[in-house]
Amino acid sequence: MVETLTKYLMTSADAVISAWDGIVSVLGSVLGSIDAVIGPALGVLFSTLNPIATAVGDVVYACLNLMPPWAGITLISALTGVVMLIAFRYTSNQDAITRVKNDIKAHLLALKLFKEDLRTVSLSQVRLLWAICKLQRYVLTPVVVAMLPMLLLLAQMGVRYQWRPVLPGEPVVLKMTVDSESVDANAVRLAQHQGVTVEAGPVPGGGLVSWRLSGAASGRYVLGFDVGGEQV
Repeated sequence: MVETLTKYLMTSADAVISAWDGIVSVLGSVLGSIDAVIGPALGVLFSTLNPIATAVGDVVYACLNLMPPWAGITLISALTGVVMLIAFRYTSNQDAITRVKNDIKAHLLALKLFKEDLRTVSLSQVRLLWAICKLQRYVLTPVVVAMLPMLLLLAQMGVRYQWRPVLPGEPVVLKMTVDSESVDANAVRLAQHQGVTVEAGPVPGGGLVSWRLSGAASGRYVLGFDVGGEQV
């Protein structure tokens, strides 16, 4: 009896694992197809909107730079919260959300009042789960609407607050990852640039090419590399 039960459980486990692998494979194919279609469109959209957001951000952060970073972040967070609440109010179906919330309260009350009635409790649990799913559906619409402006806002905040430029005279280590099978690490060179001073390097090893640099002058600069005679 035990051997039969064990064999049955192992067979069931193998079937579940196989089914899960099939679901993962199908989802991977579907998501890959969606990404192949949506990815290029999003790339064009962000390449169009990002310069506009950067220009607006330059003006806004020119004012915010007059105060400490924590104050600027607090102000942006507070204003964003207010704007998001207003956007949620006008992009969501408030009447439907109110009805669903009332349904959830009713089903929770039924679970409390009729806890000894198995049939009522079971039906209330199923209806409660369905009401929660409906609530998520109504909430999803404003989230999708707010997603694009929030991504642009977070990108601008990351540029201003998450990173800072290298100061003149400040040392920094620059690392480039190379494919050792197709690129000779010893043939990688950093192009001469007025914005940085090369103190040491290049030093190849472990699939990396490293330089020790220091800032030479204030400004925005783009570093160039010579990889086996090809400029990148």
